Amino acid sequence: MEFLMSIEGVKGYVLFQEEGPTVLSKGGNVSSNFSDLTLFWVPAAAVVRDTLDLGRIETIGLSGTKKRVVLIYHKDNLVGCEIGENVNLSQILPRLQEVLKRSS
Repeated sequence: MEFLMSIEGVKGYVLFQEEGPTVLSKGGNVSSNFSDLTLFWVPAAAVVRDTLDLGRIETIGLSGTKKRVVLIYHKDNLVGCEIGENVNLSQILPRLQEVLKRSS
């Protein structure tokens, strides 16, 4: 997953097992509590998915005034990326998905 760091705007990443709290790898600079917060959003997203009948969730994007976070389901894992504060999520998301697809 270190190749994610070659994408302009990616500050760091964490690769998790989709169904559990196990961190498989990480790189770059991510907040110290990034893993905990990401694991909070997984069950929260499941509630939204089930309530709205969305089907399988592919991505979750969170954008604040200080940080941006993208969570992408990839194979049987979840990739969480911390994105620079000046990066537009709608522009970087297709690049992240393409790079992950090529890595398959």
